[in-house]
Amino acid sequence: MAHEPRYHGWQEDPPDYGDDPTMFTTVLEHNGFFCGLGDNLTYISGTLGYFDNCNTDTFSLLWIEDFLRHFDYHFDGKLHVYWLKPGKELINGLQCIEYDRDIVDMIRAAEVEKQLVLIVDHTNFLRALRDDVLHTGGPQLPYVISPTKIPTNVTADQGEASISVLTVPCATTTDEGELLQFVDSGSYNDTTFDDSDYDIEDGDDDLFADNVDKEVNDSNPLENEFELENEQALEDTNLNLREEDEQWLQNKFKVFNPEVDMDNPIFRAGLIFSSVKELRKALIAYSVRNRVKVNKLKNDKRRLDAVCKPGCPWFLKATADSTSGGFKIRGYQGKHTCQGSFDVNALTAPFLAEKFIDEIRDNQKISLQTFAAKVQREYNMCPNRWKLSRARKDALNVIHGDEDSQFML
Repeated sequence: MAHEPRYHGWQEDPPDYGDDPTMFTTVLEHNGFFCGLGDNLTYISGTLGYFDNCNTDTFSLLWIEDFLRHFDYHFDGKLHVYWLKPGKELINGLQCIEYDRDIVDMIRAAEVEKQLVLIVDHTNFLRALRDDVLHTGGPQLPYVISPTKIPTNVTADQGEASISVLTVPCATTTDEGELLQFVDSGSYNDTTFDDSDYDIEDGDDDLFADNVDKEVNDSNPLENEFELENEQALEDTNLNLREEDEQWLQNKFKVFNPEVDMDNPIFRAGLIFSSVKELRKALIAYSVRNRVKVNKLKNDKRRLDAVCKPGCPWFLKATADSTSGGFKIRGYQGKHTCQGSFDVNALTAPFLAEKFIDEIRDNQKISLQTFAAKVQREYNMCPNRWKLSRARKDALNVIHGDEDSQFML
């Protein structure tokens, strides 16, 4: 009777399978996240779970689903499981496990390796941003030889003419399976492609001598001179300003500028917003930029009170200001003691559409993968494909003048 997989903690010793080629242990690394671009891919803050007595004769995707259910995980469309091939690194050894046919290679490896590692991607990071490191199961496809256009000199019976002919390079395969390609070396000696103006021996010193005047000072000193305001003039007690002008000077540097400050809002007591709507919008941008969840306890046209998670001291209190006619922060505690989240509700499709509308205007055929990479670099979060698709659609509607699709933040 075949054994069923059994979970054991890290403090327990793994079983000894002896010479049995059908038994192995599955190591599930979970509760962490992938990050890093290029060769710096890594999995951070992961937890290991061990499942012994796995059998190659009965092992299937159903068992992997049972392993996930043990930790209250499910295949929800965002979560994916990857097998790290023995002896490989994250950058070159990850294979996605979705169907029973995907674990065929995994079962074969279990005959030699008695511990196989599965890694859980909770945020769909790899498929959205790093699909270049993923491998797929199944046999390797054969090489395909495509026709190429090679310039060649051909002499006709009635005279000489220089033409281009469509040829297929000869190809063969060595005993080791390496593809070799043979092309007539004389086919590239076409005089029609020779141009003495671009000879590498000539260099470009003559261009420099003919077009650059060394005596001209191109440092643009006038452009680098800035007129600095005398800050002491603002502190002069003999200015004899009216009360309204003095109040204006006091509030000059305390007004929130959405064109400059909205990308990364920095709150402080006394900061004035033009309206409560602008303050709400700044709180959304702050929540996304800092990966924290901001909860509004009071939120009306006269008062706004916002806090973070229970136990975190961060808070913001603002009320309508009759002097400026806007909204003023009366109290603020900017310190967070909570952990940043990778699933912030404020990262909505309308927010992404408004934030990246200029990039989408420049490249209206932007792919979801490229869009996801921009979001990842900007906020270190990776939204799902549905949210990215909707944000791209909303931005395109605004770009093309669809007023019904304006942003409603």
